Amino acid sequence: MVSRMTRTLVAVIALAGLLFPVSALGQDKPATAAKSQERDQLGGFHVVLLLADNKAAPPIEGVTPNVIKALKDVQQLLPFKSYRLLDAALVRGSNGTTRISAPDGAQYVLVISSGRTAGPGAPLWVGISLRDPTYTGANQPVPPAVLNTSFRMSVGETIVAGTSKLAGSEQALVVVLTALPEPVLHQQ
Repeated sequence: MVSRMTRTLVAVIALAGLLFPVSALGQDKPATAAKSQERDQLGGFHVVLLLADNKAAPPIEGVTPNVIKALKDVQQLLPFKSYRLLDAALVRGSNGTTRISAPDGAQYVLVISSGRTAGPGAPLWVGISLRDPTYTGANQPVPPAVLNTSFRMSVGETIVAGTSKLAGSEQALVVVLTALPEPVLHQQ
């Protein structure tokens, strides 16, 4: 004799077969995998340069919510009370150079290089170097880095990449970096 539970289970399986045919389930997987792989493709980087200060000031303006969230995430580690947007830039591709405005109006040079730490879906290895091209030091053909760091991050993630205290002041430069997925970059 077939138990009531067995009949209920057979009915549920039959109903599931009608609602979700095996062929339809199989067709969704490649589309979903393709969309996931698209989001994982690096299109470039959005770089934000901020001026951090120990003096109280109005809330930061002109930055995206993900930049504000990244700052809030590290707020306990950074000793600053206020932030001001200096400049922002878009670097297309996995490696590139751009100029970005410093507080004194000078154009700093930002170099970004990146690559995968392993296969698709693995985090990116990212290296950044921020240099002041107006620096004229003795016996140094290349200006020293104001900020030079490397780290791992994922496509779509926004992080505070680093800070550099400005000589003779209580202020610092803060670099916030977002790894943009390929489709997002093409929409801009």
